[in-house]
Amino acid sequence: MSREISRNKMFNKKEEERRAKRDQQDKLNGAIRELNARIEEDDIELDKERRRLDDKHLLKRNQEIVMQLKQESNKVHIDINIAESRIKDLEQLKEMTVSQIKDILAEKRKSDKENSEIEGKI
Repeated sequence: MSREISRNKMFNKKEEERRAKRDQQDKLNGAIRELNARIEEDDIELDKERRRLDDKHLLKRNQEIVMQLKQESNKVHIDINIAESRIKDLEQLKEMTVSQIKDILAEKRKSDKENSEIEGKI
């Protein structure tokens, strides 16, 4: 009987060792699957990047885009300068108009004063 118990213990230990090894192997297989998936994704990204960079006209297209953007930027700066110049012109015109209005009001006051003096004399 003691022999059977010791045999059962030996078989149980082997079974536990097998389970532990199987669990460890399952964990490692899971890690390998995750790494393979990550490698696959990275490989796809690398392939996309290589295809994009292998494009012979990539540099030419990018230079054209940069030139177009520079032209648009220059047009905007020109428009801004024109608008600023127009604002200065309008401000000067405003100052001239205000000055003319003041002169006209001064003349009107003089003529009103003269008219009141003439009426006073009459």
